[in-house]
Amino acid sequence: MKRLVILLLVIFALNSYAQEYVTLEQECICDLTTSYIKPSDGAKRSRLSTKRGGYINVAYPDDMPDSLMVAIDMAKDVWNSFLPSGVTVNIQFLYTDLGNSDIRTEAQHHLMEDGFYYPTALFKALTHTDDSSLDAKIKINNKTVWNVGLSKSTTPVKNLSYSLLREIARVLGFGSFIKYNAKRDTFGFYIKNEKTKFESCLFSEDDIYLKDIFETERTKLRNFVKQANGYVYFGRKEESRKIYAPSTFEESKSLNRVLADGTLMSSKEQPTVDLVIDSLTTNILREIGWKSRTKTVKIIGEDIEDSGITSAYKKHIFHVTPSEGIEKPMWECCLPLKDGGVERLTSSNLTFVLPSITDDKYVHTIEGDINATITFKGIVGNDSVYDSYNLTLELKPSILKVNKVNIIPTDDPYLFDIDVDVYYEGSHYLDAYVEEEYSPIECAYFSDTPYYTRLHLKNVDSYGNAALYIKVKNRYGEENYSIDDLFENELNIEEDNSKLKQVKNEVSTINIGNQKVIILKVCDKGKTIIRKILAR
Repeated sequence: MKRLVILLLVIFALNSYAQEYVTLEQECICDLTTSYIKPSDGAKRSRLSTKRGGYINVAYPDDMPDSLMVAIDMAKDVWNSFLPSGVTVNIQFLYTDLGNSDIRTEAQHHLMEDGFYYPTALFKALTHTDDSSLDAKIKINNKTVWNVGLSKSTTPVKNLSYSLLREIARVLGFGSFIKYNAKRDTFGFYIKNEKTKFESCLFSEDDIYLKDIFETERTKLRNFVKQANGYVYFGRKEESRKIYAPSTFEESKSLNRVLADGTLMSSKEQPTVDLVIDSLTTNILREIGWKSRTKTVKIIGEDIEDSGITSAYKKHIFHVTPSEGIEKPMWECCLPLKDGGVERLTSSNLTFVLPSITDDKYVHTIEGDINATITFKGIVGNDSVYDSYNLTLELKPSILKVNKVNIIPTDDPYLFDIDVDVYYEGSHYLDAYVEEEYSPIECAYFSDTPYYTRLHLKNVDSYGNAALYIKVKNRYGEENYSIDDLFENELNIEEDNSKLKQVKNEVSTINIGNQKVIILKVCDKGKTIIRKILAR
């Protein structure tokens, strides 16, 4: 009997002991939607500030298409501008088969002194812990037919950009991790009777808080989750603070979204999504702990607006206020490098001068800018003083990559439609035109889809030479790119030159190696000249 009592006590102790670190998982089935990302003209200035700007350190999947990588870069850069200065969040993205789920987010959480679980990224920020360990994994289903989501679709699609903006909010602590057991028709917490900081702020219309409900109180918990007690609120009983809690539980949305329109985390579809994190989303995240440190001095950038946006092509001068009595001043400016390192510029003067930047060795944001973080430390009397400043250095635009992805036959054997993917930065629009050898007319194209766009070139004449010219521009300059021959041979035919003897007509289809190609030829004084070879 004594052994049985001891065994029961040990089991009780193990069950009641809260784990310090846990991984909380959330499966997401994304809606089919016609919503798309449409940055407003003032989006960048609205989201950027000298007072904040952290860094989401991303490990990219190796086998993900370049077009979908754009969605990752866009989502992380938008959230960088919300994070407090000096904060780093480490996220690994994976591109893998998830079965019926579109996205699975695995967020590390840490138990804090108030008894609630915080995202580890937030825990490290609050405790000033210097730790490069992984904060979350976001797994993207490689079987899902994804749309990057930067242009309007005529049919409903699964928008990856929109989805990743929301999933990073989950990593930062937005949303509940309530679980539903369909077989038993019961609800439970991811960790038995333990709640996250977000969950601790949820309460119902009759003032019952989720943090006060035990998992064994099944009816009470079900009524809370399924809104049987009226609306669920976050923090305050206000209309905008109503949390989505429908009578039919939705794992991806219930207690994870808000009812309000016009917000990133709304349960309702938004026709267009701007690249600014709305105040409701950011205020909720601040209330769970994402706040900037209190500072006793302030860095001033001369002739730089509050957004911190300025030109990279001129030098900039910084000072602090108040500056009276400051001893041992130390400035540091961190510029991330493309090779993964960081360039650090330092000064021990009361002012700091950042020279103009001409090198192309620095990491660019999705907008084509360089982000620099400037910090100041000093001593006033017996106290340390500190401030940080987020600087965005704009550059002239750049065309990063151009890929010819499809050559599509039409009813006319000499005319083809051609799809060309363009990756670019520093502008939200581009101009292009096609010039054909035997046509006096230039066919113009325009795209206001930022970062990555697909140009669909119609009825391009293959008989003569056809070239594509692309231009992007902003207030600092422009960049041009050209494909001199849209029908240029991309196949190696030297090893099987005998195949060309099969060509009898001006337009023929033959096999070269394992590829079927269309060959167009003309005759010049009895000699056969192969003009174009196209992959089918």
